[in-house]
Amino acid sequence: MNCKNCNEPLEHGAQFCNHCGARVILEPFTFKYVTQDFEERFLNLDRNLLVRTLRDMLIRPKAVIDGYIDGVRKRHMNLANWLAVALTASGLMIFVVRNFYPESLDMQWMIDAMGESSKNNPFLQSLNQEDPTANMWWMEYQAILYILMIPIYALLSKITFIRQKAYSYLKHIVIVGYTQSWLSLAMTIPVLILLPLGANYMKMSYWILAINFLFSAYVYKRVFQLSFLGIVWRSLLFILVGLGLYIFIIIATILFMLAFGSAFGA
Repeated sequence: MNCKNCNEPLEHGAQFCNHCGARVILEPFTFKYVTQDFEERFLNLDRNLLVRTLRDMLIRPKAVIDGYIDGVRKRHMNLANWLAVALTASGLMIFVVRNFYPESLDMQWMIDAMGESSKNNPFLQSLNQEDPTANMWWMEYQAILYILMIPIYALLSKITFIRQKAYSYLKHIVIVGYTQSWLSLAMTIPVLILLPLGANYMKMSYWILAINFLFSAYVYKRVFQLSFLGIVWRSLLFILVGLGLYIFIIIATILFMLAFGSAFGA
């Protein structure tokens, strides 16, 4: 019998290939097999890795993040699987919001709060329409946006903690990946509970943003072992760096359009 992965001969009774390390699969391809394979690869329910990772990211995030960086793979979910589970949870939440609670996307409350000034704002007026999901195009691409934001946040993180030489840009991606995935998973359950109670998803998003900022600050405080004043200063610096990057992108976009706008018919 040969390995199905590398086609090298297998020893009798072997559970793994000595050449490539692939597991020897003898079970028939059934629904039960697919379910067990999914649990083993992504959830690891037999070792409670999902629950353990959720818990430890809350009480000792440094152990999870530094453990993964140092090569520990059996105590917590690895980053790829952690991201996959978070994206699945986020996708489920968006599906439920769009298909069962579209009224929770209504932003009339924002228009009413701004009063007369909203009448001269075309963006706000575009939100005042019968279909509240019409302007939520970003929901269609939330998985792509989620992935793209991780390296951007990691760049801001690296600049903010530039003196922490032990943590490279790649390690900051690990920090951001674990942190944002935890937030995505942790926020899904309360949102799904509050939606049937009439909660507005767009209003909740502001609370989620605040929780995101506070939890991220907490994780960095624990990872870099900072004092309270230290993390406050770093948080302010992170905001300033983010604003600087945002302004740079706007200026670069304007200069690009001025220089090459004619080539695009502008």
